[in-house]
Order: sequence, then structure tokens, then C-alpha cells
Amino acid sequence: MEPYFWFTFRTYFYPFWAYLRFAFSKIIIKPISVENKPEVVIKGNSQNENIKFSEKNFLMANAQSNYVDIYYLKDDVLRKEMIRSTLSNIIKEIPTAEQVHRSYIVNPSQIEKISGNTRKGSIAIRHIKEEVPISPKYFLGVKEYLQSRP
Repeated sequence: MEPYFWFTFRTYFYPFWAYLRFAFSKIIIKPISVENKPEVVIKGNSQNENIKFSEKNFLMANAQSNYVDIYYLKDDVLRKEMIRSTLSNIIKEIPTAEQVHRSYIVNPSQIEKISGNTRKGSIAIRHIKEEVPISPKYFLGVKEYLQSRP
């Protein structure tokens, strides 16, 4: 026999909590113009670890423990550089970047398409062959952004 507390929790409080989480966890991605923005300089935690590129040429960043892979274009050539930093530091340096997964941030203007569904979705980024996974939390926000962008 289940204790009365767990029965009450599962019956009344859990559905209410699930509803609140669904209703108030909506992510909205707003288009930001990056036409004449200056270059972004990302500093790593190690000495002399700097990456400099234009904000509109940023494609995506992928976090792996204490390191972050940054993908960007330089002279229309795809570059990938790894620095010792955190994803939250990269988000602070690139204001137009949007998080789509706990270990991925992307430039929303570089998204080509979204595929899959809320449970198992992915997005395609221009100039990058591999698909980027997207969390259920961010799926609807990215989908609405792609439908409403000019």
C-alpha cells in the first residue's frame, strides 16, 4: 500500500506542476540585426587564447566539459577553434547567440531548417554538415522564429 502522501502528490500536485512548467517555460527568440557590429573577441581561460571574428559570421558553439568549439566564417571559409572557456562566457560575449541545447548555442540568422519533433529535434546550420540537436524546451521557440523571420 502506498503512503497517503505519495498518492496525494501524484494525483494532485504533479499534474499542476507539469502544467505550470509547460505554460511558463516558453522560449522566445527575437531577431536582432547584426549589420554593422564590431568584431567579437572571445578570451579563453589560458594565456594568449583569443578568437576574433565578426558577430554576423558566428555560426555555432559546442561545449565539451571545460572546452568550447567555436565555428565561424573567416573570408567565407569555415573555421573551427577550441578554447578553454564555458558556454555561459561565450553567450555573454555574443549577444545575438541563442542557446538551443544545454551544450550548443547558435546564431539564429544562420539556421537553415528544423527537423524532427519536440522530443527528438535537430537544426541545420549554414556551412556546417552535421545536424545540431535541439532540446524540447527550445524547439517551439526556434520553430516560431523560423516561421516569422523575413
